[in-house]
Amino acid sequence: MSWDGIEFNGLHSYRDLGLTIESRNLGKPSKIKKMERIPYSNIEYDFSSLYGEQEWTERELTYTFNIAGKKARHYFQELETQLLNWLQAPFRKLPLKDDTLSDFYFLAESVSSAETDFQFVMGKVTVTFTAYSHKIARFPEGHGLWDEINFLWDYFQDTMFKVNGSLDVILQNPGSRKAKPEIKTSASIKIIKDGVTYDIPAGTKSSYDFTLSPGVNRLRILGSAEVSFIYYKEMI
Repeated sequence: MSWDGIEFNGLHSYRDLGLTIESRNLGKPSKIKKMERIPYSNIEYDFSSLYGEQEWTERELTYTFNIAGKKARHYFQELETQLLNWLQAPFRKLPLKDDTLSDFYFLAESVSSAETDFQFVMGKVTVTFTAYSHKIARFPEGHGLWDEINFLWDYFQDTMFKVNGSLDVILQNPGSRKAKPEIKTSASIKIIKDGVTYDIPAGTKSSYDFTLSPGVNRLRILGSAEVSFIYYKEMI
């Protein structure tokens, strides 16, 4: 039994509802493989990353909450109703923060019906969420918060730059998926990455065309502006 909890849809399971978590299963996504066999041979080709990135299934998060009280079944049913309306009311995926994962959150939605078990003055409610495949960092890269740095995978890096003419920069993406940064620039600029030139207008912009691959990304920025890149790592 755990005294920590989850934060979802504006409430915390323990601080706001007094619920303890008996068990949790955070699941794991699976790769979606697209294999094609050459006729009359034993050779198979993997087209799973044909468009530049491996696809993954969604993941399931399962939590069992404890409900206990002196009013026995009546109390259990009241709190069960409150719990289910809190967790199952949203009609889309929302951030779900688990206290055991301080670095990340999930995008999740409770889709299937809950399982309940009541015995005398103790009860349990098990809720399963369908979540986006990867965990998403709570803080953007380059945040500079010492207490939030994880030395297993984080980098101390600059993500804000002052450009006057031309500037070569390196951006690290410690995640396992491509990152789609939000680019804020005080004037229009050009960014060259892997031989491709991207025209970025003044203001704030993000694009599915401009991404940061896992690992080292070398960019050349052309123009005169203050530029910042806002992006979050994603990990399995």
